[in-house]
Amino acid sequence: MDKGNIKTIQNQIPKIIEKIYGINVSSLVEIGGYQNRVFEFKYKKRKLILRVTPENHRTREQLKAEITMVKTLKEQGIPVAGPVTLPGSSPVEKVDLEGDIYYLCVFEKAPGKTWIEEPQDERTFLDAGKVLGKIHRENEKLPEKFNRPSWQENHYLKNAYKFIPMEKSWVIEKMEQHLEKMENFPRPRDQFGLVHGDYNFGNMLYEDNRVTIIDFDEAEFHWYIYDLAVYLFYYLLGGDPAKMDLEPNKLVWQKLAEGYNQEKKLDREMVERLPDFFRLREFILYSSLYGSLSRGSWGKWQKDFIRTTEERLQEGRPFVDLDFNRLLGL
Repeated sequence: MDKGNIKTIQNQIPKIIEKIYGINVSSLVEIGGYQNRVFEFKYKKRKLILRVTPENHRTREQLKAEITMVKTLKEQGIPVAGPVTLPGSSPVEKVDLEGDIYYLCVFEKAPGKTWIEEPQDERTFLDAGKVLGKIHRENEKLPEKFNRPSWQENHYLKNAYKFIPMEKSWVIEKMEQHLEKMENFPRPRDQFGLVHGDYNFGNMLYEDNRVTIIDFDEAEFHWYIYDLAVYLFYYLLGGDPAKMDLEPNKLVWQKLAEGYNQEKKLDREMVERLPDFFRLREFILYSSLYGSLSRGSWGKWQKDFIRTTEERLQEGRPFVDLDFNRLLGL
């Protein structure tokens, strides 16, 4: 989202939501966001989350589908931050801000600590796997034509040619070859369906030994293994993409997979394809760094990720060299 749109939202949203939701805007606090703008506010002493989505990011029908999915997960006892419909409003409100259309959705503010505040250990990895298995198992029941994007429509994949500079066009060529390869992967119903799309520790909150999953904005049709790949991907990158520490992350994978298997059986063939899903996430993150941040604002982490990703692509090396099935004793 460009700075002009952000400024418009910041200027217009307070008076708009006061009219729609009847809230005291003095409680409104901007949290941030990339493709959406996210706010926190109070309604009758209850803390809620407001997400403002531009029409060019999601359609109204796609947002309704997301809300239906998350509401269903919540009703099935799965710990997610559910949608909220305030009196006199709709689950998805359409507003015109200076000629541009935006959609407003309200969600519960999940209680708990962030991953920075909550020690990450065997329990948190196991719980993340169990909850993900439950999400995928429940999503298998959704209609195949449920109105959410397919994996190829990811914002940073389809706009990579806009974001990645011309001198890096060879990266786009590598990406297109990889996408063509993945198009031929089998899509059995029990291995392909609606995923979270951004299942990482930043979208989890912890309270009383319980994890709550937030932010399903990236929910899309994909292979279920992708969510596990994303979770592990950021642990592997860690604080220094130039020096990934594999040993402790073997345990992350083992406990994540153990938890997942308690709710939904992992497929050995799909586990073998994990390197392909890591590579896909590499391309998405690579494109997003160019698309969401100016190069002048990059720190060491971003620069090291770009450099090491390019080295792996040029040398034909995988994201990491691990036998993930062997780690599970398969």
